[in-house]
Amino acid sequence: MKDFSNHPYLERLQRLAHAFPALQSFCKKMQNEDFGRVLVRLHYLKHNRVPGRCYSLRFGDDGVSVLPESDRPTGFGSPKILHEYLKTHPAYASRRSGEKRLFILEDLEPDYVDVLGEHLGIDPLVFSEQMNTWNFTTSSSIAYRGLPSLSSPKQSFTLRYYDIQTLQDPSSVDALTFQMTFAINRRRYERWRDVDLPLAQMNSKQAFVRRCASFWTSQGELAGAGESGWDAVIMVDPAMSAGPPENIKLILRDPTIHKNRTSLWHASDWAGPGNVEAVEHRSAPYQDGCHTLAPCLFPHLRLEANDRIEHALHQKRDRESPLDELVFYWTKIASKELVAEACSNSSNTTHFLLKHIAQHWLSQLELMNCTIAMGEYFSDDCQVKLDDSLCGDKWRAHLHMVSRITKDINYMRRQTTHFWRAMVYNLERLGVQLGNKQVDEALPRALREAQRDFTTLDARLELLRRRVDSLTVMATDLMNLCAAFKGIHDSEFNLRLGLFASLVFPLTLVAGIFSMGDDFLPGHGNCWIYWAASVPLFLVSALVIDQGYTLHRVARLVGAQLKRGKEKVGGPRDVGPGGGRGWMRRRSLSALCLG
Repeated sequence: MKDFSNHPYLERLQRLAHAFPALQSFCKKMQNEDFGRVLVRLHYLKHNRVPGRCYSLRFGDDGVSVLPESDRPTGFGSPKILHEYLKTHPAYASRRSGEKRLFILEDLEPDYVDVLGEHLGIDPLVFSEQMNTWNFTTSSSIAYRGLPSLSSPKQSFTLRYYDIQTLQDPSSVDALTFQMTFAINRRRYERWRDVDLPLAQMNSKQAFVRRCASFWTSQGELAGAGESGWDAVIMVDPAMSAGPPENIKLILRDPTIHKNRTSLWHASDWAGPGNVEAVEHRSAPYQDGCHTLAPCLFPHLRLEANDRIEHALHQKRDRESPLDELVFYWTKIASKELVAEACSNSSNTTHFLLKHIAQHWLSQLELMNCTIAMGEYFSDDCQVKLDDSLCGDKWRAHLHMVSRITKDINYMRRQTTHFWRAMVYNLERLGVQLGNKQVDEALPRALREAQRDFTTLDARLELLRRRVDSLTVMATDLMNLCAAFKGIHDSEFNLRLGLFASLVFPLTLVAGIFSMGDDFLPGHGNCWIYWAASVPLFLVSALVIDQGYTLHRVARLVGAQLKRGKEKVGGPRDVGPGGGRGWMRRRSLSALCLG
């Protein structure tokens, strides 16, 4: 366990953990020094840096610049450099002088967390929300989710989204393998299941990582007297390819293929070197990365004043990294109007971050739409037919295929529920009332546009959820049809066996009767009686089987005529050939003769 004796901020949080239960898991994860984190630190130590990065952007009338200012801005190379900077440029002095700074923290290296938290006075619950993986499967897990009335998106918020990767090796991520991102604040890396049908399959396989992004600012309720400036913090997760060398992706993997989910859950405790290894991972960002604002900027490239924007967009960059994207857009793309709005209200510094997250959600919904559209051909590709050649093995193979596809659909339905929970959480954190999803026009520009984006995304997600529910019903109906058609096939076969037994029954009956005497044996004088009695009985039985329904209908008709005749006959008894029951008897016989 990591020692907090030289970390005043984290040490204070540890003492407050009894008052804020959410801080218990946060402090425990901050102190965690399992072998997975050891591998991460050893890797970055070879390249003379610590895990994670921290940048600071200064907002002013002349634009946005990277701190500390240098010819090649690279941010703060270590927590020690950040600590020395904040000592010489303390928060209270910068805010009173009107300086406006945005700190962007990648990953949650404890040393970076302690320095920023101590010097800026960051709400620790924001760190806790940023660290949580937020898909809990045990009742003992503590998840912080504050009341909407106690949170203000202009002060702080945490949003959740999904980072999708296209796998170059689909078998690298299995359903029961434990793989996580190569970071201090690691995230679970899971396979997205496609609905592969017999006649059509997805051309590529995807996996996804649950991500979080958080924002906090000192402006507003926390601002002190005489403070015209502000300090804001944005926390993001590192990209899959973050860290040296930049072109290699590493993941933490448990080499064991687990037999069940219980074993998979217990595998998260990587205490020894045999339980985890760092391996190179081959994948590409979904749809070549997140295109945050490029389509919106294209019409403006004709203007001579925007030559610098076109030049900046020509340069290749890593669109997977939220930190790099934020620095790029604020320093290269942001307009003077947007910078001025960010200076007046620090929550507008999240403008590009919110667009980045919303774009990831768009990619997630598009992937879901493609998967659902493929699954909607389920009933076409897996039709159940009555086939005379249907055998048990053939039927079981078809049923196994339907069961496998149904499992994929149920997985998608379960994941869609998780997506919906994350979307509801985002709407709450952005200040949207779920019962009345109206955009609050009084909010700053970034939050106002985010509310509009996420309410639209929520409506699209709801439509996709309904389509997934329809797929689930379709899969259940198809499973029932498989069983019903198999039952019909077996019933037809049993009917043929019953007919054959019915036809043979007269022969065996006569043979049994005539076998009681020796004179009816073959070769004796009365042997012909067997055939004379069996053949007529055989024909009568066949006629009864073939015309049984007709005879039953005639019998019912006769019974109805007799009953109707009795109801009509009343008064005196039969007094002569032309009255009473004599007339009824003649009419019933007439109906019987007429059929």
